[in-house]
Amino acid sequence: PAIEQAKADGIDAVAIVFMHAWKYPDHEKAVARVCRKLGFGQVSVSHEVSPLIKLVGRGDTAVVDAYLSPILSRYVQRVAGELGAAPIPPLVGEMS
Repeated sequence: PAIEQAKADGIDAVAIVFMHAWKYPDHEKAVARVCRKLGFGQVSVSHEVSPLIKLVGRGDTAVVDAYLSPILSRYVQRVAGELGAAPIPPLVGEMS
């Protein structure tokens, strides 16, 4: 499948957006499980990051979350390490 090829091509973040997931999230959840099993480092699921009815707003939020969460997490971990702080738990989006 295309998702396996994306992982093989080095893509590590995925945004999952299905039209009616705000009301029926089961399909998004199933695809998210597959992506996590394949080893994607960041899986952003629209009904979790932005439970809105509007598809475009929910989709935009999921894409931004997939792109920025790994970057922000690395930055925060680096700053915490420089300050000698204990490791900081992952961002909420990374725990899903």
